[in-house]
Amino acid sequence: MRRSLMKSILGTVAAVGMMTVAHATPVLDLGYSTGGSVTALASGVSNFINQTYTFGSYSVAVAANDYGLYSFDLSVNGGVGQGTFTSPVTLYLTEQGISGVGPVAVTGFLTNTPQTSPPTSLTLLVYGSTTNAEFTGTMLGSDTINPGSAISASVFYPSFTAVGPYSLTQAIEITPNSSGPTLISVDSRVSVPEPGSLALLGTGLVALGLLVRKRQKRA
Repeated sequence: MRRSLMKSILGTVAAVGMMTVAHATPVLDLGYSTGGSVTALASGVSNFINQTYTFGSYSVAVAANDYGLYSFDLSVNGGVGQGTFTSPVTLYLTEQGISGVGPVAVTGFLTNTPQTSPPTSLTLLVYGSTTNAEFTGTMLGSDTINPGSAISASVFYPSFTAVGPYSLTQAIEITPNSSGPTLISVDSRVSVPEPGSLALLGTGLVALGLLVRKRQKRA
């Protein structure tokens, strides 16, 4: 029993050691879709995007940041679906070139500041791609929030197993209201565990393994 426990602990330590996450060369890609294929707005940008984009009846200010080792976020502010243009629009932000091996716990978080003329709905979608693809991948999770509430948040922890380089994509789907201009102020962030946190977990497991071995020798 004790020997099996020891093997289990050492196996877990080895697995944690493989789950390091790093962004050797952070690259952000920004795009949008109104129901068809995704059109790129910016590709291969390092670390930061801050620009106002106009496409069709949409005009939005987009700020995208890469926080190096563990997260990247997308902020969208402005008017969407002006006039009679009421089709949903989805903004995509991809981070490519993430290195690391093993299962990754991905966190998606969406916050909304209510406006006088809010969208009909806001949805956060998160994708992971083992082929380092742009704007696509396996759906890791999604959630829809009430855009009229005071401050809304959606958090989920899907599991994604990848061998780097891989990519993560966050997408904000905005459904404009049909009564006129739609105003939005929304932020999303996608995060993976910090390498330091994983290292700390591994250290704790090693210490537990040594304690078990010491007790076995005494027995």
